[in-house]
Amino acid sequence: MSILRRLLVSCIVVFAAASLLCATDAESTAYYTRVNIWYEDPAKIVSTNYHRGAIIPYGSKVKITSKSGEKIKFTVEDQAGITFTLTNISKYSLMSLDELSKLYFSQNNPKAQGAEFSKFDAREKENIENGTIEQGMSKEAVIASYGYPPKHKTPALTSNVWNYWDARSVRRLVTFKNNKLTKHEEINEYESGRPRWYHYVP
Repeated sequence: MSILRRLLVSCIVVFAAASLLCATDAESTAYYTRVNIWYEDPAKIVSTNYHRGAIIPYGSKVKITSKSGEKIKFTVEDQAGITFTLTNISKYSLMSLDELSKLYFSQNNPKAQGAEFSKFDAREKENIENGTIEQGMSKEAVIASYGYPPKHKTPALTSNVWNYWDARSVRRLVTFKNNKLTKHEEINEYESGRPRWYHYVP
């Protein structure tokens, strides 16, 4: 075998070994949900964050199986056999898929001792566990419980008024003062007399 051929074979072997090592590392990396994630169809979770259906709880251990285009596919440790797909609707999220991924998932368990969850008071913890919000919650606790409001209507979290969607035509207006939730109300856009497309978010 010529020296050139031996060198080529060696390079292929090294590359294959490195690829296998990277794949193994990726598969062994655990992630955790940083917010409650709602879904009606596991294959059609959208970043618009509708509060309908079942919930993947805050702090769930997950495995991200792929990130491609505008989709993140993942599995949840205690929901075997189900692959979830989170789709970034960038015209409403106003961010890249990688930015969205960092908001939803972390390699740090938020429920570990001394981590983020421990900083919430007892009532906030209860609301996060139930996927609910109420007066007195901090913005951080609201995010953990309700996720992030779509940026096309809430461009800055420093704002004291956030817009969520309970359904495609049902908006939830959340008001804060001094970092505490003071009021949240449901607004049905159809009942307001506006045309169907005014606040419709697919």
